[in-house]
Amino acid sequence: MIKRDKRGQLGSHTVEIIIAIVLLAVLILAIYYFVSRGQNIGENIPGKVEVIIQGCGIVSTPELKDSYCNQAREIGDNKYVTCDYAAKSEGLSISGSEYMVDVCNEQESNRKKRISAQCSEDLNLDVLVNGETCKDWISQTSQITG
Repeated sequence: MIKRDKRGQLGSHTVEIIIAIVLLAVLILAIYYFVSRGQNIGENIPGKVEVIIQGCGIVSTPELKDSYCNQAREIGDNKYVTCDYAAKSEGLSISGSEYMVDVCNEQESNRKKRISAQCSEDLNLDVLVNGETCKDWISQTSQITG
């Protein structure tokens, strides 16, 4: 026989217990879902090399030659490259890089100034940019201007 309270309803404690169990089960499933999906999040974050490939592909136009040819981007610990150097010397497959070779060759003196400035402002003297230390880049620029 089912016990009923004065109003003819099932005991309110039973309903509250059932609701609590359902909510607890939903909470446990939600936590499990987000934790298991969270383990895959790191796999979807592109590495530095992938960021360079994508970024350089975007700026591989003559209109954005300064960014493509002269801006050093971090590729590893204490190692930076410009997009044209990454395509030529690091072997990265950058879309549009074949069209930018001549454009970047025309940028050589501007490249030295730009990389030297980036080294002076943002980077340590021992950092490699396009295979040379920042100290060397700054020295080359001071020889040109001095």
